[in-house]
Amino acid sequence: MLRNFCFESNAVYYVEKAHPGREPKRRNISSIFCRRHYHSVLKQKTHYDTDLEAFFANNLEAYIPEWTSIFKRAVSSGRIEFGSEDLQTWFIQFFYNHMKRSPDFLDPIAKSSMSEVFHPEVIEEVERNFRPLSQKEKERILSPEFQDETLWNSRVVNISKQGMEVLEIIAEMDLVVATSARQKDFIVASNPVARFERYRNQRLGEIGVEMWTTFSASIAVGFVAKGAGTGTLFLGSGLVLTQSQKMTVAASAIAEKKV
Repeated sequence: MLRNFCFESNAVYYVEKAHPGREPKRRNISSIFCRRHYHSVLKQKTHYDTDLEAFFANNLEAYIPEWTSIFKRAVSSGRIEFGSEDLQTWFIQFFYNHMKRSPDFLDPIAKSSMSEVFHPEVIEEVERNFRPLSQKEKERILSPEFQDETLWNSRVVNISKQGMEVLEIIAEMDLVVATSARQKDFIVASNPVARFERYRNQRLGEIGVEMWTTFSASIAVGFVAKGAGTGTLFLGSGLVLTQSQKMTVAASAIAEKKV
């Protein structure tokens, strides 16, 4: 997907917000937004179960070139035509997982859960709810290595669970393609899906709540409330800037195509 943002060969301009004062540097897309085995179950400290990553690669990322072509055609024709129900269904899955797979989305949740599970009275809680523990078991539960492994695997198991209720809501929403009326470029952030709410406490699927992601340097795609979509939208430069700023604020790393 990052190839859609490349300005030359496989290069984009990239910056991590954790390093203040750094200017965007030219980087190869193979070395950014990448964490090896981030979605693999860790077994026996060095062995990884890669089934989930294989699912993403075979059933989601493999279709990205086709989706890119579909959205490019939509900019010209004003109509989004997937050509098959499978292509549309897999895109809904991709969009949903694109949001969940981001470390910016998952890491804060995982760290918060970690402190709730491994609290100071965790040994007493386990023994109260299950059975007395041996000294070896107690030491294992309290060991940083065990807690880190548990946190890692819990996060992977969580992302492997597909929220059917959310997927069904997204499937009922209208999909629209947006591009800039003045050929302004979008940026892509490590928090890849931005949710915009017009009113407080509105639920996904209702008027006023939309979810968007950038798909190339000039195309964004979004799910909007049923009946609110028009196929293709041409955005003013001010709105493009606002959308890019919102994703930048929410992200820890940003890549962009220089203009």
